[in-house]
Amino acid sequence: MITDRTIFKYTLEVYREADGYRAISRRWKRKKNLVDHKTQFTSPDKTGLRTQAYPPTRQGKIFLNSDFGSDDNI
Repeated sequence: MITDRTIFKYTLEVYREADGYRAISRRWKRKKNLVDHKTQFTSPDKTGLRTQAYPPTRQGKIFLNSDFGSDDNI
């Protein structure tokens, strides 16, 4: 839920790269639309990416509960 009093918005993006996977977690200042904090997590495989200590945001919880690590989702 987004309200006028919400200061930050959060994003979590996962990329497949030549040497493995990269997840980028960002915290944005909503009114200025600027990145306030950015953290990158890398891993050579999907299993390692799922074991990272992501920020306790809704996006992180959705990612950890997803079927990203299954073999069907390449």
